[in-house]
Amino acid sequence: DNGAACLDALTDEPDIIFLDQMMGSVSGTDALKAIKRFNPDIYVVLVSGQQQVQVAVDSLKYGAFDYVVKDERLDERLATVLGKIEQVQALLASRQKAKSRFLSLFSL
Repeated sequence: DNGAACLDALTDEPDIIFLDQMMGSVSGTDALKAIKRFNPDIYVVLVSGQQQVQVAVDSLKYGAFDYVVKDERLDERLATVLGKIEQVQALLASRQKAKSRFLSLFSL
């Protein structure tokens, strides 16, 4: 779709956004920067039809969770990325729970 529509949808508070690098008036990298300014906790995965090393490096530098090339294994790669995101979310939830328990020891 188009990058401007993606940015307008940020008020829906998505957990994960898949961005195409080529989105008309806004590049995926520019949209990524705007998304991370809006909410740095959104998981952003950049997807591209071309293997562009510099775009991949820049995407990760600007906070993308991953960069995936569209090819015959796209479904498999996206499933792997979603699995990694679920693992990270579980680890963060576990860490938050442990932190809350630790802090509750001092509030007695």
